[in-house]
Amino acid sequence: MKDAELRLTNTEDKTLRVIVLHFAEEPFTCDALEAAAPWALTGYEAEIGVARLRRRGIVTTRKKAWGERIHSLTTGVFDHWRQAYMPASPDDWTVADEHAAPHNEPKRGLASLLFGLLAIAQFEGLPLTQKGTLHKRDLQRVTERFDVTDSEFAGMQCSYMHQDKYGISFAVVYDAALRLGLLNNGVDQSAPVEGKVLSWLELSAREMDERLLKLWWEVYTPNDVWLQQAAALLRSLPQGRWTTARRMADTMLAAGVPAGSRSAEEAALAVASHWLKPMRALGWLESGSAANDPEQTAYRWRGTEEGGAAEAADNRWYVQPDFEVIVTPAVPYSLRWELEAAAVYEGGEYVERYRLTKHSWQRAIECGRDSERLIETLRGGAKYGLPSNVEDTLREWGEQYGTVKLEQATLLRCRDAYHAEQIRSHPQTTSFIAAQLSDRDFIVFSGKADELFSLLERQGYSPRKTNAVSQSKPRTREAAGEAPPAARIDAASSDWGDRPQGIIFEKRTASLFPVDPAPPAPELQAVTDSVPQSWVKQFRRYHLSTMRDLMETAARIKTTVKLGRDGAEHMFYPRRIERAGDRFRAVGYMNGSEVSIIPEEWEEVQLLLPD
Repeated sequence: MKDAELRLTNTEDKTLRVIVLHFAEEPFTCDALEAAAPWALTGYEAEIGVARLRRRGIVTTRKKAWGERIHSLTTGVFDHWRQAYMPASPDDWTVADEHAAPHNEPKRGLASLLFGLLAIAQFEGLPLTQKGTLHKRDLQRVTERFDVTDSEFAGMQCSYMHQDKYGISFAVVYDAALRLGLLNNGVDQSAPVEGKVLSWLELSAREMDERLLKLWWEVYTPNDVWLQQAAALLRSLPQGRWTTARRMADTMLAAGVPAGSRSAEEAALAVASHWLKPMRALGWLESGSAANDPEQTAYRWRGTEEGGAAEAADNRWYVQPDFEVIVTPAVPYSLRWELEAAAVYEGGEYVERYRLTKHSWQRAIECGRDSERLIETLRGGAKYGLPSNVEDTLREWGEQYGTVKLEQATLLRCRDAYHAEQIRSHPQTTSFIAAQLSDRDFIVFSGKADELFSLLERQGYSPRKTNAVSQSKPRTREAAGEAPPAARIDAASSDWGDRPQGIIFEKRTASLFPVDPAPPAPELQAVTDSVPQSWVKQFRRYHLSTMRDLMETAARIKTTVKLGRDGAEHMFYPRRIERAGDRFRAVGYMNGSEVSIIPEEWEEVQLLLPD
């Protein structure tokens, strides 16, 4: 990238500067590029510059179905070129760590919120309404585990499905679970995709955080150039240094980044509302106060101590004699998953609490956990082992479970004893009978009812099913003639790199159009073949009619002319020529301002073409 930067021509440099500052990662046309900064870039330079930057791989061109071409910076290069054209020193917009103080403990983070959602879905269930949304009581169960509120996301440019049902804080977490393929919205419930969940839980906290932050930038970066610039500036914030929304806004405004119709105060508020406050709520940033600007909330990237010695020193939980389990943030999620299965979550902020109860312990056994293995897991994860009274009680709960058992069974009832005896004695049907209850009633082996039904039909019995049996088969939306939900996930085909659909509506859609493979062919460049070479090569005085023709040509091919008077030279970009008989007036840009000039105001003129 640095080599490419050194080799940029003047035209390429001017074009790329306008692209980076005025369009960021948004698509543009050459006409829009010229219109964004006509005082800095001519239409000819824009077209030539885009073509050359495209050949360098810095700009990508896409073609819409109706033939229109749009351009944008190639994915992954914006942050580099933003720093090249906004070379602000960190001292200009950040504060050293020793000159600021954090307000309080940082939030638990999006990975923790996601873990809570997955745990409830796995061990308690998340049934869906006919409209595909969570029930109100289940939604409340999930959000009660959150340490964030909707107010912390107020002001974000974000819309999503079921916005009248879900708060923004839940939507953010739910969307992440869907896009990562960890939850699958079926017909009647939102269920964990077991293989994906277990793979996710095996990741370290740092790996989870990296993937979630990458997803955050992809989903929540809007088509607002000001906020795209703010995101890139925030990504360049050095670890351990603080900044404020006002400092970030002032830095971008000083570099020439357009804030749209916002005032300076509104521009800073937008940065805080869309990026700083939500990212603090999700645990990526910490908030505090800077000594030299105490009225402004300061932010810094959250430290990464959890990945080092601190994590190794305190990655165990504490089991209390009263059956309470205290869990520190460093406990791996894969270990906590087993605790979620066997205990009741009781809340907490940075340190969370669980309680072992008879119901939760036996629920875990019912879900397939082994009591002795759970005890070993609890003991292995405990900093100071298991209190003896807790271990004895847990073992007793495990032994008590399943002493008696209630099961659902399929009853085969015959009209009379004669037909019952025929079915019991027949070599084909007898293999389906688990037990005989009376002279005309049988218990059918689990899962064999449909097969037995077909066999009895073939034998001429014309069997009849009750509603309970006929409705026992699992239904799908497709079988019921219903459309699948918009956030449906194909768990078999989705992978980390093949992201399923979430519920947040993404606004950036340029990548949906195919890349235009055709080589760039600037149209304006062909026009210059008919331009007299003397106009390009000589800086001199011309006849009035020739000067008018030269100015009209410059306006038509969208390029600059050099004007001279009394030994001084000026660059002028004519946009239009106004005639009045034999006289004319040229209107355009000079020294960054729009001006109107007449031939008497210059002595020499030369047509300039981009290098």
